[in-house]
Amino acid sequence: MQARSFRLVFTLCMVTLVAAITGCAAPASTEQMTVSPQGGAVLQGPVSQSMRGAIVVRDVTGGRETNPLWTSQVSTEGFRRAIEDSLRNSGLLGIGSGKYRLTADLLKLDQPVFGASLTVTSSVRYSLVDVATGKEIYGREITVPFTAAFGAAFLAAERLRMANEGAIRENIKALLTDLFVLRIN
Repeated sequence: MQARSFRLVFTLCMVTLVAAITGCAAPASTEQMTVSPQGGAVLQGPVSQSMRGAIVVRDVTGGRETNPLWTSQVSTEGFRRAIEDSLRNSGLLGIGSGKYRLTADLLKLDQPVFGASLTVTSSVRYSLVDVATGKEIYGREITVPFTAAFGAAFLAAERLRMANEGAIRENIKALLTDLFVLRIN
């Protein structure tokens, strides 16, 4: 009987320890996914005059809500706001119907099951359409990894959230890099 009680107490202690180490999952923060001017993160250099203030975000899909008992995710709405805020910070976001319409589909958020340093890879399909002609002027699937090092946070759930945010931020940054050099005839 004592051995059985010991095993039960040991099992409960281990479950509690694992829960304490991993923690509850929190959704990715829009602010941390946004490419912002702090630290020179917004791209520098001239942007095509036809692109400045001309892009509106239309359809954003593929995000998932976070279940606090499972893993951190990137919501569709959070992803949308991060794209819009990043375009605004870069001087590309338009108002109203805009000259160009951007769509983004979060195809995949490849997350590790466990690990010390956690690397998340985001794959997003972007499409930029000229509203006047209906013609796609930019279309690309961007796949970017980001690693949250073991020392970044004690809890694995927090490191995973940080890796999600970094993967989306770097993905949006790659989009902005493309848009800054895009020349439209």
